[in-house]
Formats: sequence, C-alpha cells, structure tokens
Amino acid sequence: MRLFLLAACLTTSLYSVGAADEIPLTAGEAKHLSNLRQVTSKFPRAGEGYFSPDGKEIIFQAYPLGYPFYQIFVQPLAADGKPRMISTGRGRTTCSYFSRDGKSLLFASSHTDPLMEQTEKAARELEAQGGRRRYQWDFDPHMDIYTIGHDGTGLKRLTDAPGYDAEGSYSQDGKQIVFTSSRDGDADLYIMDADGTHVRQITNVDGYDGGPFFSPDDQWIIYRSDRQKEHMLQLFIVSVDGKHEFQLTNNLEQVNWCPYIHPSQKYLIWSGADYSKGPMSANFDLWKMDLTFADGKVTGGEPQQITVKAPVAESTIEQRFYEVERSNRLDTVGMLLAHLRPTSTLAFCNTKQQCNELVTLLQAQGFVAQALHGDLEQRERDQVLAQFANRSCSVLVATDVASRGLDVKELDLVIN
Repeated sequence: MRLFLLAACLTTSLYSVGAADEIPLTAGEAKHLSNLRQVTSKFPRAGEGYFSPDGKEIIFQAYPLGYPFYQIFVQPLAADGKPRMISTGRGRTTCSYFSRDGKSLLFASSHTDPLMEQTEKAARELEAQGGRRRYQWDFDPHMDIYTIGHDGTGLKRLTDAPGYDAEGSYSQDGKQIVFTSSRDGDADLYIMDADGTHVRQITNVDGYDGGPFFSPDDQWIIYRSDRQKEHMLQLFIVSVDGKHEFQLTNNLEQVNWCPYIHPSQKYLIWSGADYSKGPMSANFDLWKMDLTFADGKVTGGEPQQITVKAPVAESTIEQRFYEVERSNRLDTVGMLLAHLRPTSTLAFCNTKQQCNELVTLLQAQGFVAQALHGDLEQRERDQVLAQFANRSCSVLVATDVASRGLDVKELDLVIN
C-alpha cells in the first residue's frame, strides 16, 4: 500500500509523497511511502497544506518574512512552483482549503480586527523578547471564514457571529462546509451551506472540538477534541446530523492532529506525538488506522505509526567554510539558517554592534533571535540564556567574551 498525502501539521516546511526528487526514507516509512520531497522553503514556518482537486497545487499557511502572523498561500507543485499569497496580508489566518471545482479558496482570517495595529505591535514585541517557539494557537475572536477566487479577487465573508469561526473544509459534493466556532462559549463543530447560510450545530460538549473534515461519502465528520483532558487531543467521528458519535483514540499521553479519511474510506491518516514528557520533547509523526463502517457504527483498528524519526549518529560534528564578501556576511547567516533550519543556533560576533545588527536582520526575516553581550545586566543576561535553554529563542547571537562559560546542550549549529 502506498499513501498519497501531504504532511502538514506542526511542520516548518511542507512535504509531499508521490512526486519526484526523492528524500531518503527510513525502513519503516518505506513500507507505506515513496518519493518524498520538500515543496516549500524560505518561510520561517509553513504548515496545514492541502491538495487542489486536480493534485497540481497546494494551499497552505506560512509566516511571511517580517510579519508575525500566518498568511495563506497557493503554490504549484511543479519543480519551479512559486508561492502566491491570497489572503489580505494582515491579521491571523488559518485553515485554507480548495473548493471542489478548484475555482475558489476557503480560509479563516482576523483582518477585520478593529485594533489591528495594536495586535500586530504586541506580536512583534513578543518576538523581540524571544517569542514562543512551541506551537500555540490563538482563538482570535475576530477570526471569520472567507472565500476568495483562485486569482485572489472576490473576497467574500461567510461568517459574522461573535467569537472564533475557523477550521473550515468542504463536503465532497461541495455543497456544505464544516467548521469550528466558539459562538456558544466554547469551540464546537458546525455545518453551513457553502454560501454561509443554514448554520447548524453538530457537537455541544465542554472543551475544544475542531479540525473537522467530511468523510468521502459525506455521512460522517472526523475531528479532534480535548474534552477528556485539556490540550490532549483525541480523535472522534460523528454523523453529519450529530446523533451518532464514536471515539477512535484514547491515549491521554498523546496529542493527535489533522485527521483525514482516505478516499477509499478504509483508513484514517493523522499526525500524533507523545506528550508524556511534555511538549518540548514531543515529536509529531504520521499515524494510520483502519476504519470499519457497519450498522451505523464506526470502529477503528490498532494505530500504526507511519513516519519515524531517523536515528542520530553519536557525536558527529560537520564543519563547513564559506568565503563571502564582508558586506554579505550578515545576509549569509540568514540564508544559512533558512537553508539548514536548525532547532538552535549560536552565532559569534566580534562586537556588540555586530550582535545587534545581526539580531535585527534575523528578526526581520522571522527568526526568533536574541543578543548576548557585555552591555546586558546580569538579570537580562540570565533571561536571554533561559529563553535559549528552553528554546523559546532559537538563535543566540553573542560576543565571544560574553559567551564564555556557556554550557548549551543539543546545539545544532554554531556560526563564527
């Protein structure tokens, strides 16, 4: 069996399988996948990607360089495909999707936030202070669902109820949209007609219900919920009339995202991670589960892990030398980080001015960077080191004097 999918959730770049330019797979992955290749680059973070109906494009969310919130992009899957922003360029966006004829695009956006400038300023200040590296989603009360033409024209608002409306996707016949809304006080599932009319509630349980998709026969909705334990998302399936619901996973030490039913309706694919040791040690992988639909009931088989984190060789250090013009040194650092995508980086500069210049450049490109030099008070120095240690800051730019005595574990990259 070969899966054809786009691994989208909680990633820094998007990957597809079923295309050219192979990336090596582990032995376990090769049982299910082939022809893995990366399809996005040059974004600080990109994810939640979905194929167009003809399989020639993807739509996804990504951080544009220099802006603190996700925007929505469309990109051809051809080797020379370039991303094209179709959202407004302001506010938070999420959860994009192609219409079934591919002529319009669905996504959620908070660009109507009346205090947008203050919201953006607060986000930029958070980034300047070290930001937050761990994925965390904001249920923005100004988030609503929109459609727009494939060419980026004809923006139309579908929801206007108070609260968060997002995470929408089309039914297989294209006539309905399932989405998540907090209009009744917490996040529940709703269905509306494709033009935004005839809204009806499907779930009504305390906690978050979200990330819904229709089954191939449009009779069921697969989704995630933390109703048992906050943040510990489990997978559920509910009939489109809301009358019949079944739980598919029940491991409260694992977080599950992005469930999607294969077009054959024989199995389910999703992304899951072990949270038993906390989020910082969690690694998301793809999982599969067989599904059985019989007598109005849905049962799931044993979960099978599809992707596996490749083993890392012990104590291997690779050294590289790049000769560049003096005027291009700072830009080269940004290019290296975008290309190598290390989890943590320590960059050395000769002076505090160079430190500050490099930090300013990297922050403008979307990296979470902090400076460490002799002008910092001990309290400030301790704060910067703590953020770097807990990885809320991914790039530490330091003078060689200020960095003496540092003991940093699991450092991916050092730049002199």
